Amino acid sequence: MRVINAAVLFVVAGMVFVEGVKARGDGISLKKGARGYRPVEMGLKGMVDTASASRFWEGGEEDVSSFLEQRFNGYYSVRRGPLNNDANVRGMGGDALLVESSGVRLYNSCPNRMDSPFSKLFLLPGETGVLVKGPFDMTRYGGAAGSVVFGKVFVTKGLGAVSRIMVNTHTSFAPSAYLGWTDERKGVRGGYGFARGYPYRDGSGRRITEYAAYKSPIPAFNKSQYTLSVFLKLSKNHFVEAGYMGDQEKDVLYPALMMDARRTVSQGLYAAYRGTIGAFQLKVLYSYHDNLHEMDDRFRLSSEDAPLPYSMRVRAGTWTSRGVVDVAWKNDLQAGLEVLHRTWTAFRYTAMMNYRPAAMIPHAQHFVTGFYSTYASRLARDVAIQAGGRADYSVQESDASEARGRLLFSAMAALQWKPLRAAVFYLKVGRKAADADLSQRYISAATMKYTWKGNPELKPYSLNEVDVGAVVDRDKVSVMLSVFLDYADNLIIVRALPDSVFSYANQDALITGFELRVEGGLPSLRGGVSMGYARGRKVNFAEGEDPDLYLMPPFTYRTFLRFQQGGCSFMLEWEGALKQDLVDEGLGEEKTPAWNIVNLRGVYALGPFKIEAGLENVMDRFFVKHFSYIRNPFCTGVKVPEPGRTAYINLVFEM
Repeated sequence: MRVINAAVLFVVAGMVFVEGVKARGDGISLKKGARGYRPVEMGLKGMVDTASASRFWEGGEEDVSSFLEQRFNGYYSVRRGPLNNDANVRGMGGDALLVESSGVRLYNSCPNRMDSPFSKLFLLPGETGVLVKGPFDMTRYGGAAGSVVFGKVFVTKGLGAVSRIMVNTHTSFAPSAYLGWTDERKGVRGGYGFARGYPYRDGSGRRITEYAAYKSPIPAFNKSQYTLSVFLKLSKNHFVEAGYMGDQEKDVLYPALMMDARRTVSQGLYAAYRGTIGAFQLKVLYSYHDNLHEMDDRFRLSSEDAPLPYSMRVRAGTWTSRGVVDVAWKNDLQAGLEVLHRTWTAFRYTAMMNYRPAAMIPHAQHFVTGFYSTYASRLARDVAIQAGGRADYSVQESDASEARGRLLFSAMAALQWKPLRAAVFYLKVGRKAADADLSQRYISAATMKYTWKGNPELKPYSLNEVDVGAVVDRDKVSVMLSVFLDYADNLIIVRALPDSVFSYANQDALITGFELRVEGGLPSLRGGVSMGYARGRKVNFAEGEDPDLYLMPPFTYRTFLRFQQGGCSFMLEWEGALKQDLVDEGLGEEKTPAWNIVNLRGVYALGPFKIEAGLENVMDRFFVKHFSYIRNPFCTGVKVPEPGRTAYINLVFEM
């Protein structure tokens, strides 16, 4: 199996493919093309959601996951600390969510996901982010709960530049800059960003470091990101692109865990080719990503009497290669081959064991070879269909376990009906299968109180979903409604075992919910409301076991009223959540009270300059979101509160 994967990766390593965000198979639209209605850019008419990265450069968020939560219904930011929040979509998270940038698959190497893949995204102006919610993306392995994909596009003619300086009440300085130049045959673009933060105060006036045993006031994070990409048009129908992206972090605090991130270094490379040969469109991609992560307790009281600056430390790393060969015929039929290879290691060092390395994840490897195909067509004037499927052969092994291969099948079908010019109704049915995460199979670690043990016998899981929705999109009003039902077959959950052992087990589950977004008004005065809810319940659970799934989002809502005149705008925003009392008490999950806050935002633009200022949590409320603490043996039991009243100002120059 290794020989086959290595051979395919070697072949695709010499070729390149511009992926961008035009991955057919992620959704269908009713945009008429030369041969009728066909799949085009992702994110049209309710099939998927999109977000412009330019909004990130104009907003007050430092954390990408928090930015996405503001833009995507059904997306919830999982707070890990001041930075690097993780994500949950419709009640599922972890590796059930796929994260990708320009074809580079992003992974974490920390077993506790301190270094969330979402924190590695470097968003440049002009890029588009796409969220596919549910098991409908057949062109990529994994992502049963959804895919978050950002892609670079070369759209600026001539010289383009954007610079930003952001300051808020818990970040001293956060400058970033982008510079690009493009003509009809070539282009280059790059960006750099830096941020330094201090422990923020919550609504009660306490700093987040007061919730855990920290030694003294310390910085909350230091983060640098950079990216560079080049584009070349070889001839009329042949294009190549290559790029590099990097992320470096130091001293990122995580009060909910026993250690903090001492250092994280992430880098990604990609090379791509796109060409048209007769009636066929060929796309080829090779990408590589590595992530090195170190965490220890040097900032905690637990390290005071240790021989070294820390009493416990974890060093982890993951390396991922990905190759894709994709062929499309007349824009309707698409087929491809995807090969993925990931290696993951993690070692733990403690003063109790004289700092001898103990393998938490003993050199685990994952090989995937997948074949996929999608087809889209118009059945009638106002009816379009899309269908797709893929087959994956997954092999996992570690130094402590022999290789085992598993065959996985996925499929989807979508029907879209457009009876009126501004109204679309759709029905999606999909199944996405994936193997267990490497840490869920092979992790092994223990503290004085708990043992964390993987389960090599885990079965692959699949998410089977029915999604019914409607979209009305007019100049004065837009409405999006989605109702979904998920049956999770062999879902992998945390299971508490006797003798203070935590492990993983397969569990069938049913997740139901809805999302609604309404926006309307005049160009100068608009308002809107969005809301979402998901309910998770175990199926065929053991007697005496709590039937509720853990990590289920409560009912959440967000409303806004925005006034805009010329280059000035002002927005009043109210957001909140109801209490969450449907929790897995058998796992120790606790209920979360309701909360609501008010935000104020304003923008003033004059020529190439723009000033954006805001006041978040105006009433300085103390509140804790349901995704606010860690649910595994290495947690401190701390619920990390959200920031209190926070003022920010953002200075932007764009040309």
